[in-house]
Amino acid sequence: MRNALLLTALLLGTATTARAASLSEQLPAGALLTLETKNAGGAIDRFAGLLVSAVNDFVGEGQGGQMIGGFQQILKGSLGQEAVAGVFSVGHAGGTFSPELLAVTRVDKLSGEFFSSLMAPKKGARVGNYTFSRQGDTFAGMANGLVYVSTNKDLLMGYLGRLSGKTAPA
Repeated sequence: MRNALLLTALLLGTATTARAASLSEQLPAGALLTLETKNAGGAIDRFAGLLVSAVNDFVGEGQGGQMIGGFQQILKGSLGQEAVAGVFSVGHAGGTFSPELLAVTRVDKLSGEFFSSLMAPKKGARVGNYTFSRQGDTFAGMANGLVYVSTNKDLLMGYLGRLSGKTAPA
């Protein structure tokens, strides 16, 4: 009996430590606001159903579903899996602060292709296993099944460094 309890405890301990780290665990401390989704595919389906009903009232039966169906699959393959967004107060020269956004999502193949098509192919910077480049007014990249974007380069670099296993200030 004692051996069975020890084996069970060992297996539970292994299962607990083997889980994948949450995207939110690597966010810097002190966020003004954070939003997180996990396994939200069912909620996205229900919300899309409401949208289809509303759009069908305006454009006619059947067309609403076609317009929303593709977008629904992209959302399920990104936000529906796991995503986190945080707003942080970032200091600048002269003692001023501004709110900056950092958002990260896990993507499936379809969603990854969609987000990849939105990013201009540019040579970028590398932080550990992750690359990113300036995309207009933001910094964005895609690697290892993640899409990440930030309005602040240092904020993104710190997050990607933590994802890569580097110690960084919290």
